Amino acid sequence: MSKGIVQPTLSAAEHGQQYVALSPKDFSEQIRQSAVSQTTQLLPLLERMTDEVPSDFIWPLVDQKQIETKALETVRQSQTNILLSCWPQELDWIERELLNAESRGVKVALVHFGKPTKKVGATYHHPEEKTLYEEKGGRGLTLVTDSNTVLIVNFETTGGIDASWSKNTAFVNRC
Repeated sequence: MSKGIVQPTLSAAEHGQQYVALSPKDFSEQIRQSAVSQTTQLLPLLERMTDEVPSDFIWPLVDQKQIETKALETVRQSQTNILLSCWPQELDWIERELLNAESRGVKVALVHFGKPTKKVGATYHHPEEKTLYEEKGGRGLTLVTDSNTVLIVNFETTGGIDASWSKNTAFVNRC
C-alpha cells in the first residue's frame, strides 16, 4: 500500500480487509510520474556537476590492462610536457603514443632503465638499473604529464602490481 500499487476496498466484516491492484497502465503511469518528479528535483544538482575528475583522489589501478589504458590516455591528453621513467617492457607499448605527443609539440623526457635501444625525446640511460631492480623488488614506471597528472607503478618480481594515478597536487609534486 505504501507504494500505491494496491488499494484497500470496502469489505464486509465477515470477509476481512480486501485489496485491489492498480491496472498495469495506471501502475506504469505512476512509476513514470514518480521518475519525472525525482529527475526534475535532481536536475539542478546534476547540472552543477562537472566532468572533471576530483583532483584530491588517488585512484588504484589493479592490472596491466588498466595501467596501459590509463598511461596511454594520459599521454594522449598531454599538452606541454611528459616525464617518464620506465623499463624496456613498458616502453614497447607506450612508445608510439610518446612519439605522437612529441609530434604535437609536447616535450618528452625519458629516463630509461636498461640500455636504451630506442630514443624518444630527451632520453637518459639510468646506469643503476640492476641495483634498482633488486632494491625495489621489480620494475617501476613513473609518468608525469603537464605537471598535473601522475601514474606510478611497481611491477613486482613476484608478479604483483602496485599502481595508482592522481591529479592530487601533493602527490604529483612528490614525484
